[in-house]
Amino acid sequence: MSGYWNPECIDEEGFDMSNYNCGGYALKTKDWYIPTPGQRPLMLGKCDYCDNYDDCEDCEYNNTPLNLDFLMEEAVNHMLAEFPNLRIVSSEAELKSFETLVIFRLGRSDFHYVRKERDGRYYHKRGWNPEIEEMPEEEVYGSSWCYGKYDGPMTLFGYDERQELRNAI
Repeated sequence: MSGYWNPECIDEEGFDMSNYNCGGYALKTKDWYIPTPGQRPLMLGKCDYCDNYDDCEDCEYNNTPLNLDFLMEEAVNHMLAEFPNLRIVSSEAELKSFETLVIFRLGRSDFHYVRKERDGRYYHKRGWNPEIEEMPEEEVYGSSWCYGKYDGPMTLFGYDERQELRNAI
């Protein structure tokens, strides 16, 4: 099907593609990966006023703006600690021949990953959805991903394909 890709590296071991998210796809963990210590929610962070996670419906401060730069820094530091085969790059031109581009982006209520494969195209996986979808380059470097859901800061990584491992933390 056009726009979808089912690489053998994903299903060769019989992994159910609905059991891992965009992070598990992009970072090749084949599990549900959340880039925070203890897999705690990154999406909205903790409300400073009512001490809850999520939207804080009962909190009068439920529209408090998030510090997405802080959340990005926290997530990036955690990923770099867990994955010795990741490094931050400022552009695709910095990638080495053995590296694949992985892009991490935040939105107001979630995070997402995109991976550029060896065929030169960008792919991503939406949560439980078992499909790997192609994302046009214009969207990858545009103002938002997935119909505006992810419009926060982005970090580009070089993923060393020679060393596919994740540190135990």
